[in-house]
Amino acid sequence: LATNSDYNYTDAIMSYLFDFSDGDKAETPQRPWRSYFDLIVVDTRKPLFFAEGTVLRQVNTDTGKLRIGTYTGPLQHCAVYSGGEHPAG
Repeated sequence: LATNSDYNYTDAIMSYLFDFSDGDKAETPQRPWRSYFDLIVVDTRKPLFFAEGTVLRQVNTDTGKLRIGTYTGPLQHCAVYSGGEHPAG
């Protein structure tokens, strides 16, 4: 998922769209929307994302705030990132 929207907006919309529970939520465990995507990038600033890009930062999904510093580690499933660039090639 690559979106120009910020995390808080994306989380609200995706939580609404992926709420598949029918009736009693206790009987049907809800699968988090982030588990449906291999990679989630918010604040992409497309088309800049496909050109020179921006700084890649990780999003704290509890607060919606960006973690301090540039993220340089391996990209993780269900984690949310902000900015970045599409690799050439």
